[in-house]
Amino acid sequence: MTLTCYGCEDLDRDCCGSAAVSECFYGLYVSGAEEIYIHHPFDLFLNTTGAYVADREGHYALIPLSGTDFGTIGSLSEYLEKCRCGGVFRQEYYGITGTSIVFTENNGHIPSDQDKCHLIVDGREKRLGEWSASGDTITTTFNIFSDNRVTFWYQLF
Repeated sequence: MTLTCYGCEDLDRDCCGSAAVSECFYGLYVSGAEEIYIHHPFDLFLNTTGAYVADREGHYALIPLSGTDFGTIGSLSEYLEKCRCGGVFRQEYYGITGTSIVFTENNGHIPSDQDKCHLIVDGREKRLGEWSASGDTITTTFNIFSDNRVTFWYQLF
């Protein structure tokens, strides 16, 4: 089971096998045996074995901890709370070199609206044009050296 948190942006969704349509969706996307879109705002209920999430449109998902990559209920809870409240997804890098970085937070999802994204190298924010993102990869126009401290973050809402 994979959990991905989305801000308000275009997603391609297939409607009953016909052409994909573009829809503005933000909330929690749960993929596994079936694909479930839990719209924001949603309710969250935790227990020792996992979570139950439900939105106000009647969509719900049971998320067993054992079916995810999260090691503890605490880490699953933190992820779902970030998604529920429009939290910040952030990743720090040390000892990397080159011109590309792979973002693994939020299952590698980087919003298409890159105005929400921030790349900071040694305390200085880089402007759009100095970097770009595609898929889960951030590509820079400059070299990153192993002694650089690099932080990439974005806020969903």
